[in-house]
Amino acid sequence: MQNSAIGMAGVRSAAIKLTAAMCAVLFVLGANAQDVKVTNTGIDEPTPVRYNNEFEVYGGLNLMTFTAGNLPHRANLGGGELLGTWWATHHLGVGLEGRAEAGTTQATPTITYFPLVQQYMGLAGAQWRGPRNQQFALNYHGYGGVSDGIFSSSLHGAKPQTVGLFPDAVKPIGALGISVDWNRSAHWAIRITPDCYLTHFGNEWEQTFGIGLGVIYRFHDR
Repeated sequence: MQNSAIGMAGVRSAAIKLTAAMCAVLFVLGANAQDVKVTNTGIDEPTPVRYNNEFEVYGGLNLMTFTAGNLPHRANLGGGELLGTWWATHHLGVGLEGRAEAGTTQATPTITYFPLVQQYMGLAGAQWRGPRNQQFALNYHGYGGVSDGIFSSSLHGAKPQTVGLFPDAVKPIGALGISVDWNRSAHWAIRITPDCYLTHFGNEWEQTFGIGLGVIYRFHDR
C-alpha cells in the first residue's frame, strides 16, 4: 500500500507539472496573437474587440472532482475539452461540447492500487454573453448531455461494485457555470471556466466542481 501511495504521489506531481507547462504554452499562444489595423496616422493600433463574431471555438485543459462510488474520498480527474459556439444574437449562443476526464481514486482496502476512473462527455446548451469591455468578458452557460463513465478498465476483470466503484454506465450530466475571457486581441482570448457538474452514476444526483483553462478564437464577424 505504501508503494501505491508513493506511485500515486508521483502521478499527481507529474500531472501538476504537465498542467503548468500546458497552461504556459496556452498563455504564450494567446499573448502572441495580436490583430492590428493601420490608421490614418500610419500608426498600427490594436483592433478593437467588438464581440460581433458569429462563431467561436474554445479548447483547453480541465480539472474536476468526482466521487466514483460508495467511497469516502473524491477523485481528482484531469483532461481536456473542446467547445464550438454559434452566436445566434450578440448575447445568446448555442454550444456543442466534448469533454474527456481521467484519474485514479482510492477504492476499498481489498485492493492495493488506485483504480483508473474515466468520463467521456457530450453536452449541448446555451451561453449568455454578460458584461464585457476591451480587456475582459463574462459569459454564463448551462449544458446538458450524457457521460460515459468507465470504472472497470484497471480492475483486471473484477466488477467495479466489488471495490466500491460505480458500474460502467452512460448517465445524464449537467454543467452550470461562468467563463471569464481575457482578451489578447480582437479574435483571441484566454478563458478560465469554473463549473458545477451534476452527475447521476449512483442513486442520487451528485454535485461536483470543475475548472478549465484554455484559448478561445472568435471568427466570422457580422
